[in-house]
Amino acid sequence: MNILRNLFYLIIFLIFCGFFYSNNLISQATYHYVGTNTLQNTNSSYPSIYGNWFRGVKNQMLIRASELQAAGISAGNITGLAFDIVTPSGGSLQSFQIDIKSTTQTSLSSWSNNNLNTVFGPSTYTDQAGWNQHDFYNPFLWDGTSNIVIQTCFYSNGWAQNSIMNMSNYSYNTLLYRRRDNSSPCTSNWINGVESDRPNIRFSWVDPSSPPITNFSSNTTSTCSGAVSFFDQSTNTPTSWLWNFGDGNSSTLQNPTHTYTNSGSFTVELITSNPFGSDTITFNNLIQVNLVNTPPVAASCTPTTGIAGLLGNYGITEFNFGNLSVVSGTSSEGYSDFTCDSSLFYIGQSYSLRAIHSSPIPQNFFGWIDYNNNGIFEPATEQIVSNLSSDSTNAIVSIPPFAVPNTPLRLRIMSDASFSGQLDPCTNPVYGQAEDYTIHLAVNTSPPVSNFESNLNFSCDGVVEFTDLSTNVPYAWYWDFGDGNYSLFQNPVHTYINNGIYDVTLISSNAYGTDTITFPQYIEVDSTNLLSPVAYNPNTLSYCCDYGISRVQIANINNPSLDGIVGYEDFSCLEQAFVEAGTNYALRVFTSGNNPQDTRAWIDYNNDGVFSANEKVMEKINEINPVSIIQIPSNIVVNTAVRLRISSDEVGNSNGPLNDVYRGQVEDYAIIVATCPEPSNIVFGQITKTSIELNWDAGGTEDSWNLRYGPEGFGVFSGLGTTIDNIFVNNFFVTGLDELTSYDFYVQSICTGNTSNWIGPFNETTLNIKENLSNKVFIYPNPNDKIFNIQSSANMNTIEILDILGNSIQTIYTQSASIQINIKDKPSGIYFLKINFINDNSVIKRIICN
Repeated sequence: MNILRNLFYLIIFLIFCGFFYSNNLISQATYHYVGTNTLQNTNSSYPSIYGNWFRGVKNQMLIRASELQAAGISAGNITGLAFDIVTPSGGSLQSFQIDIKSTTQTSLSSWSNNNLNTVFGPSTYTDQAGWNQHDFYNPFLWDGTSNIVIQTCFYSNGWAQNSIMNMSNYSYNTLLYRRRDNSSPCTSNWINGVESDRPNIRFSWVDPSSPPITNFSSNTTSTCSGAVSFFDQSTNTPTSWLWNFGDGNSSTLQNPTHTYTNSGSFTVELITSNPFGSDTITFNNLIQVNLVNTPPVAASCTPTTGIAGLLGNYGITEFNFGNLSVVSGTSSEGYSDFTCDSSLFYIGQSYSLRAIHSSPIPQNFFGWIDYNNNGIFEPATEQIVSNLSSDSTNAIVSIPPFAVPNTPLRLRIMSDASFSGQLDPCTNPVYGQAEDYTIHLAVNTSPPVSNFESNLNFSCDGVVEFTDLSTNVPYAWYWDFGDGNYSLFQNPVHTYINNGIYDVTLISSNAYGTDTITFPQYIEVDSTNLLSPVAYNPNTLSYCCDYGISRVQIANINNPSLDGIVGYEDFSCLEQAFVEAGTNYALRVFTSGNNPQDTRAWIDYNNDGVFSANEKVMEKINEINPVSIIQIPSNIVVNTAVRLRISSDEVGNSNGPLNDVYRGQVEDYAIIVATCPEPSNIVFGQITKTSIELNWDAGGTEDSWNLRYGPEGFGVFSGLGTTIDNIFVNNFFVTGLDELTSYDFYVQSICTGNTSNWIGPFNETTLNIKENLSNKVFIYPNPNDKIFNIQSSANMNTIEILDILGNSIQTIYTQSASIQINIKDKPSGIYFLKINFINDNSVIKRIICN
């Protein structure tokens, strides 16, 4: 019993110790705050770590050692950091990356790019309200005395807002930023701002008097040869290592290379120790060994890396192609052979390729497939992708019909610093690396799956480009554009002649079958606001240095765009400003980059396709982000879209509206002074003792209508009536009225940006309980020129015309349900008609005679 009791106490003791030790590991990293004030930027101002008002932004922040020490941090590992967000940007930030280094600088005035260490990313990140935590995959060891520089950067494919951040102010220049639209700011050395405000930072720090936190990586997780290299990535300075490779073998080296002699899956364990304790990590079934797999034919060359890591982290860290997806280390691993595993592709099919090759200097990226399986990469026919000076590559690769099927083929990719120029499949990269993969090609015997897209869904001129996206290698196409026209081209361009909304159908075929897809109401064509053509659309001749236009704001337009790198842009179909004649509007042109530019703008007020001297509305010389106040003249063409042209170029040009620009850009927009059509042909329909129906004709451009009614003679602006807003149909029952009461009615049209005048009054009287509800009377037109028609649902007996004082001035006898009456001999004014029916009922109507 004593033995059992002692064993029980020992187990409890070990469990307790294990629990305590585990929690000690978890709690090693503690939070420490640098900056606690609540200064804030706006959603379009900088600095902002997640600032997506421009497509990308780079920040460098200097944090002095005294600030870290005051936050309770001493020499040790910084394992992460966080930024405090009040309002998120609303965007998805791509290639977001954090770098860090020690420095002797005490203030920032220029970029400090040397010796930066990447600790987070590049990855896609979506910021959230509150503290945004970024755990480092490679902890930063701070020496306890040096100042540090933290760099953040991202470059997205779209725009959002700047995140609003809590910041603190310092007595020195603590932050630089570079925001950019047309290409990544991460490698740019221009400066847009030098700031003494810096976002508050929360550091995650590990006390150096802590046991190790074990971690490791390997150069591959699958091998055909059996050889695998392992790399210790443990933190807190371990002094000893014990590896168990899962096949009965072990090693005490820090970074061993082990050769497996049998095929299978193997679990790898690493135990690290230092004077403060030890830690163990185990990766189950980490290594897959296939000693019988057939690799591709041997290549004629195997490129090796020249100077890995000398200028920072180069190489390829992520590669995706079809269903092939590999995350790997940097060029410090040198040439990487991933040919043990193979991926299946189909001849004639197209596949997306994406590679990440982020580094301090942009890299060139190339790829080849040995389609004829002779071991030699032939650039003329076997190069599949090339991309110069970038952090990532995206491409579409089509497998050609001449490729050898059912055989393992070698795929090679390579990256190197941008100054290395064109890459050759056998050239040794200086700073980057090459990687090899295996692919198998097969003939696809499946029928096609139809799919397509278009360059736009709304068109003013009717010209639409269609692109076939069908899979399984179709070789025949039939397009039905929904307007009675068709095409047999794979990627047709079609011009719609008439305005309307159109269904589009594509039938694709191959030897194994056909498939049909229809997108209902896919294309809308409306030429109503199509601009009159001008003689010339200017080009950008020699783009450079971020010149051009990045955003335009006027009235309801707030349009971000790429700068002069894309040349002339015509936004006039979708970006149309609705303005009022005689009103002032601010035209804001955001110039890209940090250079002042000469910016001019014109509005073709008379819509003759010519920009006259008196149509120039902006001329701002040697300015960044110019603003002009424009007054829309009263003689501008109304209800017609006219052209707004903006030209912005380097300082010193004298460009007119039709001149090419040298480095900058020209953009076109539309300006519309729209008058809202007044309601017409207003008549009354069904009338009861508590309701009256009104009907009117729509002009075609209204969004809705307002209706106002009240006691006869109330006045539309008297404030005594009742208003019904936003009626979306052009007939309406006004209910809740009093019996046998005369009402005046007014109707107003609502259009985008403005409204029509109130039209009325139109008078009608509710019935009383004794009236025959079948006796309906229509008088038209009303108002009139003293000739009007009376239409009744029952035969009338007499029609008595009364003046405004109630005196009878004429009686007309009839036994008909309709009659035209002429009172041209009477003066203009308001009259009442007392209509008596043969069933002894009567109705009183008011008319206005002009």
